[in-house]
Amino acid sequence: MITPAVRVPGGGATYGALCLAGLGARVHLFSAVGPDFPVLPVRAGLELRLRAASATASFVNRYDAHGRRTQLLEAAPARLEPGSWSRPTEAELLFLAPVFGELEPGAAADW
Repeated sequence: MITPAVRVPGGGATYGALCLAGLGARVHLFSAVGPDFPVLPVRAGLELRLRAASATASFVNRYDAHGRRTQLLEAAPARLEPGSWSRPTEAELLFLAPVFGELEPGAAADW
């Protein structure tokens, strides 16, 4: 999410990972992010496994006078290819939260 002066991490992967960490799970968050990604606010309780990308997936939310939101894709996410990361051997759960086509259907079938 982007506010006038601040980039704030968000989205299903971030919120899901923070929720699971809050419940006591050991969480590895895999993502491809650009140099604009604000790493420090996300780190609490997470092991980040980040791949370099040209930009971080981001959206801009605009609200009209009636509170209706229009959401625009500002930067598309980088493709996440199968086999890009090694699987944590102790993983009991795989939670996928693609935003905009960064995973092919069935990409994690071997996990």
